[in-house]
Amino acid sequence: MATAVASAAEFRLAVGESVAPVDFEATLRAARAHRREHPDDTIVIALPAHLFRMAPIALGPEDSGRPGAPLVLRGDGAAGATITGAVEVESEALGRDEAMRAHLPPEVAARARRARPDEALLALTTPPFAAIGSFSPANPGRLIVFEGNRRLRPARWPSLGYFTEPALAPVQAPRALVVRPPAPVAGLADETNLWVDGFWGWNWWFERRKARARADGAIEIDKPEAPLHASARYRLVNVARGLDRSGVYYREPDGALDFLPEPDDRDARLFVAVATSLLKIKDAEHIRIENVAFEKTIGTAASIENSRDVVLSDCYVGEAGTNGVVIDGGEADRMENCVVDDVGYDGVSISGGDRASLTPSRHVLRGSYIARFGRELPTYRPGVSLQGVGASVEDCEIAFGPHAGLTFSGNDHRIEGNAFHDLVTDSEDVGAIYTGRNWTTRGVVIASNVFRDIADKVGASPADGVYLDDQISGATILANIFENVDRPVLVGGGRENAVRDNLFLRWRAGPVSVDGRGLTWQADMAKPGGALMKSLEAVPFQGAIWAAHYPGLAKLPDDRPGAPLDNVFTDNLADRAPVVAYDRPETATLGEETGNRAIPASGAA
Repeated sequence: MATAVASAAEFRLAVGESVAPVDFEATLRAARAHRREHPDDTIVIALPAHLFRMAPIALGPEDSGRPGAPLVLRGDGAAGATITGAVEVESEALGRDEAMRAHLPPEVAARARRARPDEALLALTTPPFAAIGSFSPANPGRLIVFEGNRRLRPARWPSLGYFTEPALAPVQAPRALVVRPPAPVAGLADETNLWVDGFWGWNWWFERRKARARADGAIEIDKPEAPLHASARYRLVNVARGLDRSGVYYREPDGALDFLPEPDDRDARLFVAVATSLLKIKDAEHIRIENVAFEKTIGTAASIENSRDVVLSDCYVGEAGTNGVVIDGGEADRMENCVVDDVGYDGVSISGGDRASLTPSRHVLRGSYIARFGRELPTYRPGVSLQGVGASVEDCEIAFGPHAGLTFSGNDHRIEGNAFHDLVTDSEDVGAIYTGRNWTTRGVVIASNVFRDIADKVGASPADGVYLDDQISGATILANIFENVDRPVLVGGGRENAVRDNLFLRWRAGPVSVDGRGLTWQADMAKPGGALMKSLEAVPFQGAIWAAHYPGLAKLPDDRPGAPLDNVFTDNLADRAPVVAYDRPETATLGEETGNRAIPASGAA
């Protein structure tokens, strides 16, 4: 039950730890009633140390506070509150399942355990897996499993890495790809819920597809969208042979879950997410969420939609099946001093503002730690995604991701004072910060950030610090430090970009690389009817607001479309020359390069 305490300017409601969902809704109703009678009071709902939710806490316009008198949901006590969307499933020793034990080394079989979800839980987690891809609509499976607070992944083979150079079977199947693993996989013919993860075309295009084992040892895979390249890599998913280490689980055909506990986990507590989401705020204003952990969901853990002045502070958001936090629309929402860790898709996705009028959203992500994102879908699911107009990411640490740390589109964002490291760990042709293929994405400032330890770990393509792909223009890269980054800055054919006052140390493929792809292999995109022209025509680029804000964009159709004009590279410092490298001599004549220099060798004048 909830108890109430009133003061002159604050009304407090305390929620008990065993509160039922209906009682929690009653607490919200009490808060709304108090607001009607005392509109200028701050209302605080104190949350207990632990709270389980099958459905999200939903806040709407009726829950809105007022300027200086917000509604506050606050974790009580120094440790705060943990809201979880998972249930525990009891497990026991694997026992005498000879078929399963036959796939496992004896020392593994002796430690393995089996959990049997009941019918209700099976229904909530069906389908367990689903076809997903980097460029497909988000439609993940519903089985998200944890041992304690550690996410378990479905058992894979090979258990580390991928098969490479796929051998095609002599006979292909309609609407399927048939491959033959380089070595026989024990028990493969018995697998009835087999899936395959693959980078079939390029190491930035990931897909998961349903698969079937054939009697001849080949694997028939629902046809991927990407074209098959010789560099392809793939792995089997939910295969018993892969249950050879801690950190993974295998789903039996009857829904049972087999797993290998951590050696030091005597309790071996297994949890399965049942809540799709834990917090949904829509059409609300002046709300504060403080000192709360949101963890273990099938979908997005927390979302803020079309809301104003909503602040998440000192919160943990993690162990989510898809996204950590989504801020969509609205104005002046903020995340401050938060941790977003271990999420399946995007860490934090922010969009808002109005592009037609270039009205900024004023959304802010500040002082937060964003890590281990893209755990279910590893490419184009960054730590932070910025869209729309006028959002800021300040003083954050963004790290340990398989692809980009931050992506952006839209206008006038500011990315300042952040640390980016240990990114691009399982992909290629991407950067710690990445954007691409839209002339109207302009006015973004990337300033005073530190980029370190960003290197290609998959193939031969350099990993980038800041990657302005496919003619992105009008960006400013100012006063950043790049250390141990393959290629710190790539200007991929765009114009009116400024790269100034940056420091480049221990690079491998040139501090700043500039190309004129819009005049060569990508020229068709800049022609009438091309992809870049279509994106230009989608905004009022020659209207009064846009023309005043981006005069170069207004004249672009008549000013050598595709040419990398008016880029400026000024006062950058590198540990060796050249500071700026061009794809061909003509490209160097189209911009301005002044004041760049290399650090003199030790002892030099």
